[in-house]
Amino acid sequence: MKKAFEGERIDFGADIKEGCTLVTKRFWAPAAMLARGMITDDLYAAAKRLRDDYYAGQAGRLGAREAFTRASRAVGNTAMPALAWTVLSHGTVTGWAECKGLEVARAAGQVVQGLERLGAHYERT
Repeated sequence: MKKAFEGERIDFGADIKEGCTLVTKRFWAPAAMLARGMITDDLYAAAKRLRDDYYAGQAGRLGAREAFTRASRAVGNTAMPALAWTVLSHGTVTGWAECKGLEVARAAGQVVQGLERLGAHYERT
């Protein structure tokens, strides 16, 4: 049985120091990269569009599935696995680096390169 936890809140109880309730938020690498100035707003929007098309396609929306397939092909077989890890699976750049045995800077470069290809594809369509 699969359950999607997107948008669900997890309450870990009151924080003793602050007296507030802690809520976790799901990490997303493109948001962190945007906040650090590693990518532009346009590349962030491209990542969001890819993610939205992927999930809509998984839900059975044919147009979204086709849009995702076209975008994946435009990114290419070299960069798409890095985007699948960070954009679609909510993995970290550090996790991608560890998985592939890369320096973190090189892994981040792969993600940025994939997002640049993706952004160029979306500009053309």
